[in-house]
Amino acid sequence: MKFPCLVFLQLRYATLTKFDVQVASNEIVELHELRPTWKEFLSMLDKAQHALDKAKVNMRRELESNLEAYCQQVLQLREQVLIEIPTSQELSPDEAFVVIYDFTHRVEAVYLRKCDLQAGLDIFGMESPEHRELKDTKRDLELANQIWILVRDWTQAFDHWKTGQFDELDISQMETVAGQFNKKVGKLGREIKRWGIWKEMRTKLTEFLQTMPLIQDLRNPAMRPRHWDTLKRDLQRNFDETSGEFTLETVFSIGLSAVPDLISELSANANKELAIEETLKEIETRWGGIDIDISTYKEEYFKIRSTDDLFQVLEDDAVALSTIKASKFYESFKSRIDEWEGALALVSEVIELILTVQRKWIYLESIFMASGDICKQLPKESSLFIEVNTTFGHVMSRAAKQPNAVIQCTAAGMLEIVTCMDDKLEIIQKSLDSFPTCPIKGTVSFTHRMNS
Repeated sequence: MKFPCLVFLQLRYATLTKFDVQVASNEIVELHELRPTWKEFLSMLDKAQHALDKAKVNMRRELESNLEAYCQQVLQLREQVLIEIPTSQELSPDEAFVVIYDFTHRVEAVYLRKCDLQAGLDIFGMESPEHRELKDTKRDLELANQIWILVRDWTQAFDHWKTGQFDELDISQMETVAGQFNKKVGKLGREIKRWGIWKEMRTKLTEFLQTMPLIQDLRNPAMRPRHWDTLKRDLQRNFDETSGEFTLETVFSIGLSAVPDLISELSANANKELAIEETLKEIETRWGGIDIDISTYKEEYFKIRSTDDLFQVLEDDAVALSTIKASKFYESFKSRIDEWEGALALVSEVIELILTVQRKWIYLESIFMASGDICKQLPKESSLFIEVNTTFGHVMSRAAKQPNAVIQCTAAGMLEIVTCMDDKLEIIQKSLDSFPTCPIKGTVSFTHRMNS
């Protein structure tokens, strides 16, 4: 064995001797003792290297054994997960989470074991095994956790809805939430479409979304007691839809979900009937504010000034009522439609009669109230006119105080009163036309003057 370091040292001391450099005797002694010591040191290194080489063989064998055990652990865990992972709805969410979390902890333990092996693999230059099975197991557990979170959250949401009072449900919010759940479940379907729990969840959401139109129809604000009564008769079931105990769960339990077409038809009819209700309400509101246009006449009387706007509204609303009366929903509003049809017909008839009476009265008032001679010549007709004049004055004064057209024209006896005035004025008119010495007769007949 060569000792390059020792030889170099000896050469240096030889050089010192050659040039007569004085060297301490103890250094010369240590130089001579160094060779056997150095030889022992190198021998010890050889033994250590031999022991290390032998230990490496044992370490590699142990590492390979541990690596094989690790691989077996990965495969066994994969097999267990494939068998025991909760992919069906036989378990409750809480039970499923226990299984998932247990397997998750075991996967974490496997990854820790892999980290422990990595130092030995680096020493021997061995590649770290990449098991697809481990990645697949981790992915499946993550997917299982996601689907079971959705199952749990959906169950909680649906339980809240089904036990809440039906008429207080927020239908828009329900539809939005169900749509979000359905989107998330659909996305998971790309990975776990064959899992029973996914199929079950998808079915529940699909069925719920399919019942949303039914729920919306039942919650239609246009639905009236008569529509619910029809539904109860057809189902032969008795229930109180206004009760606090009437819930979404009740809707399914009494079989309403089995007759979506009937409920849809009832709801559609309710919407059409609501339009009729609103039309009738508009008519009622409108006529509550329509007044007879009254103005003063000769400072002591009142008369109708204009009826153009009134008759235009009368015509429009009469057409609207006629259209409603021709619909199949007439029976549901028969009394109100007939009442308003009669009221508006009476308004039209009374206003037209008042206008007729008013024209005759205005002309005759200028004759009988302005000339004493005519009263003497026609005492009977004069007395009759005074009656009409008094009555007309009362009628128009009352209309001036309360000009609402419907109130005045439908007042008890109003048609008879106006008709009676017209009849009396007609008698007066005929008497004047036939009276030979009547001073008002001239080139233009009295009848023509009054009607012009």
